[in-house]
Amino acid sequence: MVKKKTHLECYRFRDFKMKLYHEKNVTETLEIQDDRECISLPAIDIFKHAIKALKDHFEEAAKGRGVVFKPEEVLYVLTVPAIWSETAKEFKKKAALKAGI
Repeated sequence: MVKKKTHLECYRFRDFKMKLYHEKNVTETLEIQDDRECISLPAIDIFKHAIKALKDHFEEAAKGRGVVFKPEEVLYVLTVPAIWSETAKEFKKKAALKAGI
């Protein structure tokens, strides 16, 4: 992501998970502003990309170590804080599904 100064085209969202804790009724229309306050993006997309990056990293690391598996053989477990609302928990589940988990 930082090759050839492409980081200048990226946005940073710090502590974005806490946004789900502070929101009372989390919906797919929720937007989160980046750290530089340049842009707001849909939270569902931010979560989807974060989860997908973790999934892709795992798959690449496993294959790099010679582990052979079919995608349907992998069970991913995502945790959510117990203090999150039910809508926040469902929101993260939707983001995971969009990320291919």
